[in-house]
Amino acid sequence: YAALLLRLSLGLVLLAHGAWLKLGVFGLSGTMGFFGSIGYPPIFGALVAFGETAAGIALILGVWVRLASLLTLPIMIGATLVHA
Repeated sequence: YAALLLRLSLGLVLLAHGAWLKLGVFGLSGTMGFFGSIGYPPIFGALVAFGETAAGIALILGVWVRLASLLTLPIMIGATLVHA
């Protein structure tokens, strides 16, 4: 049950952060503008937003869990570098 709880909670966090915050609140153009303002190519903003959303859905549904988790690793490393 612990693995299920961790998978679902991480999926919900990624889905909320990718779909609701980045796409809903700030919009895709706002997210891309932010990435451009901190020195990253703006297209990375779109890739991160869609990547977090897709990974969240995959984790919640239990589809390609290992691949989705592995592909979110660069997003999490980038977030750590930005917020550190």
